[in-house]
Amino acid sequence: MMILRILQLMFTRLQGENWIPQIVDDVKLPGIILLGGSRLKRWGLREECITRLLFESGGRVSEVIGLTLGDWYSRGLLREANAFSKGSNGRRVKFLRWNNETSKLLQRYFDTERRKHDPNGYRLEDYLKLNHKKKIDLLSVPLFLTNRGTVYTSKTYRENYWNPACRNAGIDADVHQARHWYVTMSMRTIYETSHTNADVQRRLRELIEYMKWKKGWEMIEVYQHYFDVQRHLEIQDKVHNLMEQSKKEALNRGKSANVSHGKTKNEQMLVDPQQLVLNDDFNFLMEIGGVK
Repeated sequence: MMILRILQLMFTRLQGENWIPQIVDDVKLPGIILLGGSRLKRWGLREECITRLLFESGGRVSEVIGLTLGDWYSRGLLREANAFSKGSNGRRVKFLRWNNETSKLLQRYFDTERRKHDPNGYRLEDYLKLNHKKKIDLLSVPLFLTNRGTVYTSKTYRENYWNPACRNAGIDADVHQARHWYVTMSMRTIYETSHTNADVQRRLRELIEYMKWKKGWEMIEVYQHYFDVQRHLEIQDKVHNLMEQSKKEALNRGKSANVSHGKTKNEQMLVDPQQLVLNDDFNFLMEIGGVK
């Protein structure tokens, strides 16, 4: 199960004629997919808003596309909206949050593209007036509509927009990768900006609460496993750089060293290489440390 979840944190990208695995830790991934989408003739404000909401909020595609005007209105028509969660049976048990630019795009979409397909031709202001007069329930007004004025679906977005956008961008990624990207970016920020372990734990608890994970710390463990590996790889790169630097220095000293009996002074061994073969790591360290 752990391996499966780690694999879910990856997508593939076309490089030349080969598909290369990529970790969902690339800050450029949202831009890459949005660029791929912009090359589709049918791509519009609706698709840009949905794609941005997915990456910026960390919501599932069903949660984002299932948003209503009432969900948005209940949190001030700004950067947040109430949302249902997996297994909540439609109950609004969480909220999604995004940035200011996306809020502006969402308002523009509602009054332009969406209005064209709204059965009543209503703008955002029209719905708010009706709500003020208690003539409509805003929770019954879908935020996103099809071109026929019907309720937009996750399947429609995935098959007709997300997947073609990925193909245009030369990548193969499931729409759920946007959610993984959000969590990965959040955790990286937590680790990079926290000053104490207590800060890390507190912020991780806040992330669990925001995501509404039922098995929160199990999910955190999956992502931590990835970050543990990544941190070691960074350390390994430093070790490799030190090794290269040391090798160059040794070679330079060797060139200028006096040759004696066919060997340079630099070729004197501090440790018998046979020890590396005859002893395992622990015993070897014990012996060179003088511990019997």
